[in-house]
Amino acid sequence: MKLSRSVWVYAGLGVVLMVLPTVLKGQFAQRIRTARPSVTMGTYTIGQNVLQWQTGMRWQDLHTDQLDHDIFLYRNTLRWGFLEHWELSGVINYQQDRDASLQHRALQHGIKTVRLGLRHNLFEKAGFLKAAAIQGRLWLPFTQNDYQQKQLGGRVMASVSYRLLGQLQLITNGGWKWTGQVASKAIPFFSLRFSHPLSHQLSLVVDYFSDFHPFELDYAIGIGYFISPAWKLDVAVGSLGESLTNHRYLEIGWATRIDWR
Repeated sequence: MKLSRSVWVYAGLGVVLMVLPTVLKGQFAQRIRTARPSVTMGTYTIGQNVLQWQTGMRWQDLHTDQLDHDIFLYRNTLRWGFLEHWELSGVINYQQDRDASLQHRALQHGIKTVRLGLRHNLFEKAGFLKAAAIQGRLWLPFTQNDYQQKQLGGRVMASVSYRLLGQLQLITNGGWKWTGQVASKAIPFFSLRFSHPLSHQLSLVVDYFSDFHPFELDYAIGIGYFISPAWKLDVAVGSLGESLTNHRYLEIGWATRIDWR
């Protein structure tokens, strides 16, 4: 698997930033920190001696004149803060695909994704520039009946958060990913997440995101609700790809944590 020079440069920059001495505040927050229901990854780690579980169920459909394609996706992310500003994460996603046309019907189901990630928070401070992080995930190879990841893939990215007008906040993601398929090239991508609290317990989130090759702007809008300091519920709707009417999804999820601080 060959990676472009830009990927190695980006990865090297990430390593340099990780080891730079930075004055940091504590990462553990009174309320659970999670970017859900956003597609955009956050800038904070969860804090040392914290274990956090994030999960969600997505219903997605794509309808054309020739094909109806329905997807059910069950996402699971487990995050462990082994240091105050470092965390490990594991991802296992289950997927079910149903295809129906005039001549054919098909069903696939099983584990679709197995990933292992690392995140390092670089800083957290007051002002316009709030926080930043470097993070990456490996897409681990696996094989089963309906889905498989033949070779190692991955993603490396930077995440930066900003305080805009009032309580409006912005998080930007940018980086490269590679699928691990034969002769695959690194694909640059970006995402933008705008969030605003509607009340102490309720928050509004809007996402814009896309790969650069091809560039097909996707969007999502969601609501997050804090049940308690350790529990959060969320719901989001979104549209993927060029057609804003035929390729859409609904996702419902929750997150919780335990700590032994």
